[in-house]
Amino acid sequence: MSWKSDDLLNKATVYFQRAFMLDRENELFPLWCSLGLELLARAALSRIHPALLADPQQGENLLYAFGFPSGNPPKSIPAKTLFHRLTVVIPLFKEDDFKFCTSLMELRNAELHSAELAFENYPVSKWLPNLFRICKILTEFCNLKLEDILGEEEATSANEIIAASQAKLQQEVNNLINNAKNVFLKQALEIRLQKATEAKKEILKHLDWKSSRRECPACGAHGAIQGAVVKFLEPKATTDSIEERAIIMPISFVCVCCGLNLPSHQHLFNAGMGDQYTESNLVDPKDYYGIEFDRSDYCEGDYGND
Repeated sequence: MSWKSDDLLNKATVYFQRAFMLDRENELFPLWCSLGLELLARAALSRIHPALLADPQQGENLLYAFGFPSGNPPKSIPAKTLFHRLTVVIPLFKEDDFKFCTSLMELRNAELHSAELAFENYPVSKWLPNLFRICKILTEFCNLKLEDILGEEEATSANEIIAASQAKLQQEVNNLINNAKNVFLKQALEIRLQKATEAKKEILKHLDWKSSRRECPACGAHGAIQGAVVKFLEPKATTDSIEERAIIMPISFVCVCCGLNLPSHQHLFNAGMGDQYTESNLVDPKDYYGIEFDRSDYCEGDYGND
């Protein structure tokens, strides 16, 4: 058993890697993230000294933390004590962070130790921005970057989500939605109905496999969220194609009915539409693998004609 900071960081990295291989809608995604977060927190506390991880109720635990052999398996502090100590030793780790981490650990414990499906229907918008922000605090305390724990792709996405959660765009987003709504409602009812009908066809021009239909917060018609690939998941082979699956970050929204335009992920986040999602794309195997062939190589013109 090791309480060394580097060993805990390595294990946290493995657990986060397992998490980010999954669909964001998968209930195992927050489970693996919660495990990774606790290990990262223990690594940060151990950075000061492993003794801070030892359960002080038995002296053998402290001796073990200082490198002395223990006759019994050493016992470490529980998660609640862990996160409370972080509020003392890491200035940027605040009381609200303690509350978030302990609530996530409570859900994790309910998932693992009861019949409750604690992470079922648990939208990422409720917890992922906070998790990323806290991970950044902890990794920087360990003199690392998010890239060292999450990998470059996920860290880039995480930093954007952090920026979105901290940006003061809420009022601007509210104004955009209210202005579009007011302009739309000032039009005659028959015009509004006509635009809503036309929008069902027009929206098709704004959709590709990375896009998603979403109800417009201004007029209620269906608008289009444009997305960018965060990372590709393991592809699946179907009968006659390769199914590419990807984690998509929403980057803009447009409503062809009322004209509402939310131009960035930050805007979407503040409008409650910033959740990452999973989409699929079917690709011809020869295109997926870059295979080129000449049909004449596989056909003999005279075969069967004698």
